[in-house]
Formats: sequence, structure tokens, C-alpha cells
Amino acid sequence: MGIANILAAAVGSLWALILLVGWGLYRGVIDQHVVGYPTTEQFHYYVVKPLVVLGILLLGTVVANRVKHGAIPLAAIAICAALYMMPHMMLFTGGM
Repeated sequence: MGIANILAAAVGSLWALILLVGWGLYRGVIDQHVVGYPTTEQFHYYVVKPLVVLGILLLGTVVANRVKHGAIPLAAIAICAALYMMPHMMLFTGGM
């Protein structure tokens, strides 16, 4: 269970960092008072999506640590979250 917890903590930390950066970007747009910005889609992309992924990781960690054979599902959740990070960041930064 230790490896799965470490993996989930590492991936969760990266998603928490993405959430903090996204919140900063969103607040930066608000502070500039540009007409029509920020949009609802920007809020969902920069704040809600990372928050949902982080919540799934945290919930998965709690549930996996309460059941007997939860290490493999927790590792699978963490790996899926890590794999989703690259496509998310490509759009997060505007692509290539």
C-alpha cells in the first residue's frame, strides 16, 4: 500500500500545483478587467478540472486505505491522473 500512497501523493501534489497556478491565472484575468473575460470555460478548465482530479485522488486514497486490497485501484487512479496531466497541460499553456 505504501507505493500506491506515494504515487497518489506525488501525482496529487502536481495537480495541487496545477490548481494553484490555474487559480492565479484566473485571478490575473479578473484583475485586468478585460471585457468578456474570464469566461466560464476558463474557470472550468483552470480551476474546476484540476480540483475534480485532485478530489478524485484524495477520495480514492481515503477509500483505498480503508479497504483490504485497495493498492492496485489507487495506483491505477494515480496513473490515469498522471497520464491526463500532459494533455491538460498542453491546452493549459496554449499547445505547442
